[in-house]
Parts: sequence; C-alpha cells; structure tokens
Amino acid sequence: MQDCVCKSLQSVDPGLDIRLLIHNTEFFRQSNTGRIAHLLLKGSQVAMHGAPDQRLDCERLAPSDRPGFILYPSPHAEVATPATFAGIESPYLIVLDGSWSQTRSMYQRNPALHTLRKLTLPESPPARWKARKPPHPSHYCTLEALIHLFQAIGRGSICPDLWSALELMQDRLLRQRGIRR
Repeated sequence: MQDCVCKSLQSVDPGLDIRLLIHNTEFFRQSNTGRIAHLLLKGSQVAMHGAPDQRLDCERLAPSDRPGFILYPSPHAEVATPATFAGIESPYLIVLDGSWSQTRSMYQRNPALHTLRKLTLPESPPARWKARKPPHPSHYCTLEALIHLFQAIGRGSICPDLWSALELMQDRLLRQRGIRR
C-alpha cells in the first residue's frame, strides 16, 4: 500500500465526456494507466471488455443519439486539433485501453465503435512511459495518449497534473522492480 498512488492523485475536469473501454486482462495490472486516467478525469466512465459473464452494453458506451469520437489511429482518422470538438454539443470520446493487439481486437469486435469519428494524435515526442515497452516510440500508454490529445485540442492546462500523476506512477512501478531512473 505504501506504493499506491491513488491518495496522491489530483483529479481534473477534462471538459469532455471521457469513456474508457478497458480490456479485462489489463484492468488489474499495476501498470494500467487507463484505470489511473479514470481516477484523474472527473466524470469519466469505465467499461470492461471481455470480462467473463459480463456483456458490454454498447448503447451505454457509445450512445447513438450523441456525437461520438474514438481515439484510434487509422489511415482514415482525423488529426485532433482545437477545432475538433468546436460547435459540437455533448460529444463523448471513447479511449480503448489494452495492448495494441487487444485494442485492435476490441475495436473490431464492437461494431458500435465503427460508427464513431476516429481521432489520431498529431505528431508528438517519443513516449515517456517506460514501465512497459511500447512497440514503437510513438505509441503511448493510455494516460499519455490522453495528455497529448488534451494538448492537441487546446486543453493543455490540465496536462501538468496528468504528467505528474504519470511520472509518480512510473517512478513507483520502477522502484518496485528495483530499477532506478
């Protein structure tokens, strides 16, 4: 418990309805940043994908009566900018949380996600998160991807608190593993 970061987290208002779809095998991993993102982002929601005996309520996750977006890199995704959410009433953003292969599978298995506008991040610096090795330097953990998204859409004022939480979590994880940075 002395390594738990929860009591040190400072929650922030993202000004956006954030919905995290977390793969069930990732949810309880110490290195899962989606769960931390949920604790940090006021009003965010979590749904579990692939949990035994638990059916995903796609209409609750991605309501068809509201404009929805998904942070999902693809050739047809639009780059997030300050104008992305301008003039759109009550948008929500779904963020998939899991390994790269898990998120691809989560997307493919949930047709409701295919109807959402896909967003990708603008070119950003290499990942800071080192607690788990990314398949590519430009691939981010969930919380780091959200930080870059908030910066891209003009909500960078909340990012220092999010960076601090990510660094704190990473430092504690690496210390537990006996790794000094």
